[in-house]
Amino acid sequence: MNLEELKKVAQDFTGVKQEMAAAGMGGPDSIQFINVIRAFREYGYSPSKILNAFAEVEEAREDIKQQKQEQRQVLDIRLEDLGFGDFEKLTQTVAALIMLAQYGIDCDKIISISQNLRQHREERRTLTDAYSGSDNNGGRYGYGYGYGYDNGGQGGQGY
Repeated sequence: MNLEELKKVAQDFTGVKQEMAAAGMGGPDSIQFINVIRAFREYGYSPSKILNAFAEVEEAREDIKQQKQEQRQVLDIRLEDLGFGDFEKLTQTVAALIMLAQYGIDCDKIISISQNLRQHREERRTLTDAYSGSDNNGGRYGYGYGYGYDNGGQGGQGY
């Protein structure tokens, strides 16, 4: 082994020792670990190759985890751009739609109800706007109930 390979093995050994300690296992100095290494050698396996393969698997797991996080962020941004909020909000919406479908309310009915509500709100807004300033008395007396307009539209009781 050259110097670089020895450094790599030492780093791997240190990493394995730390991981074993974190998992509550006896470190590489333990009799159990030494017996496992001997068993690998006895059956013709290279312990350093096994440790390297383990390190590659761990690295691949970290890469996959990072990719998932990045994909989730991209998905959340796209969902937000489409007006769905983030993935959690979309998940909740889909769950609600499934529940409504179980009660016989499908997406077409929901869309129809939504359009009716929107139309009703627009009609109310139009009516509210019509009565709040364009009621032919300068907006001074609301709807004009009980008021006479025989004195030039200035309101007051029509006596």
